[in-house]
Amino acid sequence: MQLKEQKRREQDIQKAVLHYLATMGFAAWRQNNCAASTGSRIVRFGVPGTSDIIGILPGGKFLAVKVKAEKGQLTQRQNIFIGEAMKNNGDAIAVQSVDDVVSGVEKYLSMRRISH
Repeated sequence: MQLKEQKRREQDIQKAVLHYLATMGFAAWRQNNCAASTGSRIVRFGVPGTSDIIGILPGGKFLAVKVKAEKGQLTQRQNIFIGEAMKNNGDAIAVQSVDDVVSGVEKYLSMRRISH
């Protein structure tokens, strides 16, 4: 009997990405966006479209990582946030696995070595 491979949840990928970034010595944290009701009032926290993980790369460069599950699609607001980060000299990526982050970080670090 063959077992069906379980799909990884975004939450699991986020935890793995945060663990990888921590082992690399990067400052990174989970950026939650949510809403809560207090009586008849709804209070929103965070900016819609903000990436799941925010951090600082060596040299002080801004990092934004949006995690999507296997078939996940970026929303318009998420695309705008990533575009704004890139336009302002930050690094922003959408990933589906830790391997995607490893590739992005290795590319960034190799570019830093070349420019110094």
